[in-house]
Amino acid sequence: MTSPQQSWYYVAGSYVVGQTVVDVGAGTGSGVLILKGLGAEFIIGIDPIPRPPYVLKGRGEDLPVDLCDWITCIDVIEHIEEDIRFLQHMLNVARVGVFLTTPNYDTYHCENEAHIREYTPFELEQLLYGLDYDIWNYDLTHPPERVEYLNQCQNFGIVIWVNGRPEDA
Repeated sequence: MTSPQQSWYYVAGSYVVGQTVVDVGAGTGSGVLILKGLGAEFIIGIDPIPRPPYVLKGRGEDLPVDLCDWITCIDVIEHIEEDIRFLQHMLNVARVGVFLTTPNYDTYHCENEAHIREYTPFELEQLLYGLDYDIWNYDLTHPPERVEYLNQCQNFGIVIWVNGRPEDA
């Protein structure tokens, strides 16, 4: 059975074919293998706990600017104290886009003690203000699907376009 995080990697895979990717907060590295199998040209994961050879020790905040085409952050931002600074930096590291996911507070009420915060649709909209993005929903009973509004989501999947949406997106 596919975990919720793995399902998100399959969504991200449709964007990163032939692209370079850094998976921030890569955990065990399973997402790195999924994205490689789906056609990412080059991918490496970073996490505070390294798991060589696919996941190196590191933090997203320490990545150099303009490093890769895509950043994936699957269920990471809710663990970051300075979320706005973190997101801004990820947008400077990626040349094409950032794919991030996070639980909806209205669904989970921040029950996970490891989460510093979870976002309501309104709060996430404020975080994303002024950015060009697409919205995905995953409700754990159906495959992830694109939706029009954040309030349609049980779990948020956000594709943020760094330099505008390509015509084929």
